[in-house]
Amino acid sequence: MQSAEGKVPTPLGPVLVTWENGNPFKLMLALPPKMSAQVELPAGEKSTGVFVNGQSVRARRDGLGWILEQELVGEKSIEVR
Repeated sequence: MQSAEGKVPTPLGPVLVTWENGNPFKLMLALPPKMSAQVELPAGEKSTGVFVNGQSVRARRDGLGWILEQELVGEKSIEVR
């Protein structure tokens, strides 16, 4: 699958997600107010890091994924490069 988007209802409001499986992998995440999320992303063989809104963030590689060290809030644009 090259891309997908979805809307997940929650008691705090909907979570909106859109992603593209390209180079780089891109994820758009929109969380309702008062909600945070721990994010795990796919890690390609040659990927070296994760960027949120264009800024490098701390993430640890765990097998086939990147796990962000900080929880995210609000609307974020995330890339695995």
